[in-house]
Amino acid sequence: HTHTHTGAEGQGWDSYWAYAASKAQATQDFYTNEELITRLTEKVWDSKVGQGFWLVEFYAPWCSHCIHASPFVKQAAGLLDGEVEFGAVNGVSEMGE
Repeated sequence: HTHTHTGAEGQGWDSYWAYAASKAQATQDFYTNEELITRLTEKVWDSKVGQGFWLVEFYAPWCSHCIHASPFVKQAAGLLDGEVEFGAVNGVSEMGE
């Protein structure tokens, strides 16, 4: 028996993984223009995260939970500015780098 999952656009998919794979090409960064959230990559991780307190979000642009959480991450970054550094890792664009 095959389970069908409904994607964000209301389309039926044979499996969650088929839906996720179909969205994997979407590498849009949620926080590109955010001053208080640092875009973290493998290349800059050690130089950025090595000091102070950090809250780091690992996300996928196609993930509905990640999409819904991003406004709250932005709000928290504003509220905790100067106390905690915020960073974000786009798991899709960092995959394989």
